[in-house]
Amino acid sequence: MSIIVVQSGSATRLSASQFALETEMQSQLHKNPSILPLYEIREGLELVVVARELSVATGFIDLIALDAAGDIYVIETKLLRNPDRRTVVAQALDYGAALWTEYPDATHLVAAIDDRLARNGTKRVADFLSDAVGGDEDVVTQILDRITKNLRDGAFRFVIPMDRIEDSLKDLVRYVNENSRFTIFLVELEQYQTDGLTVIVPHLYGAESRKSGDVNPGRSRGRPGNDIEFLADVDRRVAAGLLDGPTAGALRSLISVMTRYGSENNWLVGAGGRVNVSPKFPQTGALRSPFTLRSDGELQFNFPYISGVARWTDWMSRIRSEFGLEGDSRGHPTLKPGVWVSKANLLATETAEVVQ
Repeated sequence: MSIIVVQSGSATRLSASQFALETEMQSQLHKNPSILPLYEIREGLELVVVARELSVATGFIDLIALDAAGDIYVIETKLLRNPDRRTVVAQALDYGAALWTEYPDATHLVAAIDDRLARNGTKRVADFLSDAVGGDEDVVTQILDRITKNLRDGAFRFVIPMDRIEDSLKDLVRYVNENSRFTIFLVELEQYQTDGLTVIVPHLYGAESRKSGDVNPGRSRGRPGNDIEFLADVDRRVAAGLLDGPTAGALRSLISVMTRYGSENNWLVGAGGRVNVSPKFPQTGALRSPFTLRSDGELQFNFPYISGVARWTDWMSRIRSEFGLEGDSRGHPTLKPGVWVSKANLLATETAEVVQ
């Protein structure tokens, strides 16, 4: 088979061309993840490849990608000459098991990937996600929450790009998809080349066996909220025995600082009535929020968002020291109440000193 490309009235014949190495296919997908036709699964779906050859206990995952819904994609390439390409399904699932075992939440996975990205001098995961959602920090927080849930549930999407796919493998994937919690997609990539021009024609298999949650994975942005709703949810959780008095008091203390000095607080009401707030203090020179507070008592620091901003430099050093984060490479560590509540007054005081 060949493809005819017409440019400026002139026709060029492109002949079929095989991928020489799996690394060649990996490189193409790393640079151009839109080659994978996952938009056939959900309109508008776009992948962000955040890691290549990520090391896990059982080997190296070719590519790890995320989307704006917080879904995690394990991408494993395979070429025709592999003697039994059915083993790639087991290999992909094996990598999924390793991810599930080694990374209990988004913070640990993102830290590992960020460490690799930093060595290559590229952006961090949160920056990639922020770019994908137009800079909305609250949506980035939601995505990271969903990534954590998917990691804990072992809910990965396995994508296996190949240069040719046999019917027996399509049958195997359809069987697995319809009789398990797993979601596996096969992508056959036909490549055609001529001097200076490459055309790749993708074919997707496995989308016909969708799980109930695949049609609309629920990328809910929530709705705008305010401090009244935040404090009301805190009170509700206290009454239900979900929060203790010291945690509620610490939350109220920080909300007081935010409402007094923060001119652009982003409030978001999410699932279950939980309210998130990401305060912005543009008077300090920082355009993004130094931390995110949640009405269930969790506190997330956003160190990359204020890195390089002079007025926050000392604040970051003191916070890392006081909260035991000095040797922690995570850009967005999330702390449970038991870790940070005893230091809430220090956090409120240090923040007030920077922003007033």
